[in-house]
Amino acid sequence: MTTNFIALTYKNTINGDLLVLKVFQNCEMIVAVNNQYTNLEGLNWNVPNIIKEYPDLEGKPVGEIKLEGIRRFKDHMRGLLTWDAKKNDLTRSLEPHGYKLQFWVRPDGRLQKS
Repeated sequence: MTTNFIALTYKNTINGDLLVLKVFQNCEMIVAVNNQYTNLEGLNWNVPNIIKEYPDLEGKPVGEIKLEGIRRFKDHMRGLLTWDAKKNDLTRSLEPHGYKLQFWVRPDGRLQKS
């Protein structure tokens, strides 16, 4: 059985939050924090962090910054050619915020502990 997504489960070592990311081949994502589900657009994006990542967005309207940040993030994820690369990139970006990968569901449907 092969799926068109991976599912990653993280636990925040600071506040205990559980974060589940379901990443599809087209880099759309479903995000769940403590069983509250949304997509990327529904997250509360931190504008200063977006500007830090993409300095050319500074001075633009907040709504435009968020939409462009999401678009660029998805483009970045699409550029990562393997599921492992996507998993590793997401894990690397979440670790500074206290999130540790607990386990993930591989595209072949197998559960793998981190």
